[in-house]
Amino acid sequence: MAKKKKPTKRKSRARTTEPVQEYQRSSFWPIAGAILMYLVAAFILLGGFGVGGPLPEGLFAIGYSMFGWAAYLVPIALMYFGTAKLITPDNRVPLPATLSMTGFLFMVTCWFQTGFGDYNRSTDTWNMSPGGMLGEFFGGLALSALDKLPASIMFFVFSTLLFFLTFGISPKILLKAFSIFRSPKREDTDLQALKESRRETGLKLNEGVPVERHGMAADSRPQAQSKALRNSASKLTVNEDHVALTTTSDPDWKFPGADLLDQTQDKADAGDVQGNADSIQETLSNFNIDVEMEGANIGPRVTQFTLKPPTGVKLTKITQ
Repeated sequence: MAKKKKPTKRKSRARTTEPVQEYQRSSFWPIAGAILMYLVAAFILLGGFGVGGPLPEGLFAIGYSMFGWAAYLVPIALMYFGTAKLITPDNRVPLPATLSMTGFLFMVTCWFQTGFGDYNRSTDTWNMSPGGMLGEFFGGLALSALDKLPASIMFFVFSTLLFFLTFGISPKILLKAFSIFRSPKREDTDLQALKESRRETGLKLNEGVPVERHGMAADSRPQAQSKALRNSASKLTVNEDHVALTTTSDPDWKFPGADLLDQTQDKADAGDVQGNADSIQETLSNFNIDVEMEGANIGPRVTQFTLKPPTGVKLTKITQ
């Protein structure tokens, strides 16, 4: 009887996993490209002033044939692209920056052509071409549908908006520029009218937050109440709510928004200042304390009255 062969187990080959090294792009070429952009921008700028030799003058001639007067903006665009390559983490010019700067240069070229060029509609030719070949083509298309004035205004507005977008400037700066033509802001005369009406009584009115300087002031809030509320936070027990005392250790706590800085302070509501002063004087006279009302400090929430007690009267007699 033949012996059965034992099944042989195939040995699985162990697959060795080797660490895959990711290719890291060297930053040499992006930096070299940025430096080259700076160099070309300097050459074009020199060529625009007719100095630097044949190479700078030839580079400027190429830019002028394409963009016309806007060729002087080509060095700015190249320096903008070079700076973007240096400051970005991946040393690449972002696509939005490329589109915005290219669009700005294009719109300025068309604005120069439509606003300052001499277009002959009868022959469909340009007698003067300040926008170069690019401005002649797209400027001619715009003038085929619009007159010179609206076409130039359209390209000027687009150029301004793209300029703000490219350099990150808010268009609100235009509102500030036009604000100088507005009529001057009318001053608040409420306090002045109140002073005029109370001038005969001799009560001096001041505007601002109540400040104690000399003499004694009677606030609309009792001082006894302020003493009772003093250091009230330290008297809370363990069972009481301590939400108001929560610090930044609370995970749900958030910083207040910056919109708090935009809130304006309300106007001071003076109310019946003289009536309140007479009421304070009459109340103290019921306690045989004849005081002389000298003035009032009108604040956003509290009006502070300044009074002068007679000689020999202790302040504790009034504050109790």
